[in-house]
Amino acid sequence: MEQTLTKKQLKEARNRAEKVHEKHKPYREVANVEFLMYIFLVLIAAFAVRLLVFEPVSVSGESMMNTLLDKERMLVEKISYCFTKPERGEIVICYYPDELNNDLPAKNTCVKRIIGLPGDTIEIIWGVTYINGVPLDESEWIREPMWEDRYYEKTTVPEGHYFVMGDNRNYSKDSRSMYVGPIPEYRIVGRARALIWPFDKFKVL
Repeated sequence: MEQTLTKKQLKEARNRAEKVHEKHKPYREVANVEFLMYIFLVLIAAFAVRLLVFEPVSVSGESMMNTLLDKERMLVEKISYCFTKPERGEIVICYYPDELNNDLPAKNTCVKRIIGLPGDTIEIIWGVTYINGVPLDESEWIREPMWEDRYYEKTTVPEGHYFVMGDNRNYSKDSRSMYVGPIPEYRIVGRARALIWPFDKFKVL
């Protein structure tokens, strides 16, 4: 006659079996390998997310004041530019060209705002930025009049390039500089999505 074990008896049996297995060297070795594989896969997944999807980036310098301040941290999203093009007004992370060799990227990334799109004609007159002859409304992000580089000769953004500037125009090295110029699209690595540090200043960008 078959005897049915209760849930309590089954639990006690499993516990006794696990204690026996724990004393068995091959079982311990397999368990350790499984644990190490789990940790390895977690690290790989975290690295992949940081490399390909999201990455926290620290702001360095004053070029994006007052939108972003020095030492603040933002969350940069990298995947959407695989499917969409950068748009005017977006805050992006990009590599500048090397000042001695334009074919080489700079070592560090910069945070700037996209102002001109491929094919746009850019001109600055008395600190006002004109896109294709129309003054650009920058009241949403500009807080201080531009007195540095108040004039920028009319130029057309090449195809596959973007004209970027910092919100703090008087203290920003950007596409207005002869050493920078319009940025190739492949040097734009991500879009700033949110200010995440300090916590009390959290905001979506």
